[in-house]
Amino acid sequence: MDKNLESAYTPDLYNTFVDTPESDIPESLRDSVFLDAKKDPAFKRLFGDARLVCDFLNAVLHLEGDSRIQSVEILNKDIALIQASDEIFSVDVRARNGMDQYFDIEIQGRGHGSFYDRAVLYAGIVAAEAHGEALRAYEKEKKKLGKKARYKMPHVICIWLCNFPLVDNGEYYREEWGIYKKSDLGKANALPVSDVIKYIFIRLPRVEKFKDSIAPEELAWYELIANSERRREVPETATEPIRDAYERLRVRRTPKQILERQARDMIPSAMIDDLIDEAVDERTRKLAKDMLDYGDPEEKVSVITGIPLDEVRKLR
Repeated sequence: MDKNLESAYTPDLYNTFVDTPESDIPESLRDSVFLDAKKDPAFKRLFGDARLVCDFLNAVLHLEGDSRIQSVEILNKDIALIQASDEIFSVDVRARNGMDQYFDIEIQGRGHGSFYDRAVLYAGIVAAEAHGEALRAYEKEKKKLGKKARYKMPHVICIWLCNFPLVDNGEYYREEWGIYKKSDLGKANALPVSDVIKYIFIRLPRVEKFKDSIAPEELAWYELIANSERRREVPETATEPIRDAYERLRVRRTPKQILERQARDMIPSAMIDDLIDEAVDERTRKLAKDMLDYGDPEEKVSVITGIPLDEVRKLR
């Protein structure tokens, strides 16, 4: 990402609404009414509103009545791997509520060989960060709580919305992971040994097939995330939270910086790789020509740059 764009791309922008002039809208977005929520910039803007995070969580977790989440705090998305000096990685949406629960909500556009490892890594680091916060609270009351309290883990729920086929996900649109005893596997009444970390994987391409069996509140969120860029208007049957969600994705109400990032993320990865290769090739040719102008032998230029000797000679 361009460093100037990155420096301007602050969390405050997620909750900024403007009347964006046509000239500030990237050409690839001018015909769209709403942003594609499957892209990181739009996804993070969508869930920059704590009220919408609550509504989404209640829908996906199938919470009803007194169990429904009433409020959440949206937390910093950048987390150090082990300590403050370590390399930072960023989650899409991280939040907590007042019931000792932390949430990591991710949108994933492409699969890869280490996808499940990545999901486990993210959950582990979010859990460690949550435990660190719990320990800081423990230090203030450790005499009253006792030493065993320092091992108490907050609950972490990781929700991965995947726009690609999942390995071993079968035909169903949803899969959940927990920690089970091996001896309990296959038992109908098997319960997790620990519910400290829970994983939920949603296979967006499979939602359509099972939509008749999905609760309307939950289905509305999946349809919004999967199809927002194709919509020309807000669905007539949309609830107030879903209407608000669409408004957060409206192209002409989105700051220029987010639109530029969104347009960049819309470029197919293969095309990005080609552009990078072209840029590298151009720099390499320039280096070779500079070496020749400096008087370096053609053979040396070929060895250092990797450009075939006959091509080096054409640069003179």
